[in-house]
Amino acid sequence: MANQRATGRPRDPRIEAEACAAVRALLTEGGYAAVTGSAVATRAGTTKAALYRRWPALPHLVHEAVFPGESRPRPEPRRGPADRPRRRRPRRP
Repeated sequence: MANQRATGRPRDPRIEAEACAAVRALLTEGGYAAVTGSAVATRAGTTKAALYRRWPALPHLVHEAVFPGESRPRPEPRRGPADRPRRRRPRRP
């Protein structure tokens, strides 16, 4: 199973770069309200479907464009009473 190849055409890495550049330009020109899926796709020279294959929603794309290379922080694991091992209660006869 380790030698499985992905099917279909490989993704074009230029789309990510062009989409992020388009978002930054739109933010500069018109603010967040100017950043729409259609506007980004047109400016980047791609389709909205290509954008949504890479980012689940527009805010994710905006975040990646504004903070390039930054991964989303993972929440710290909870350290409270729910994380402690539970003691078994003896069964009543």
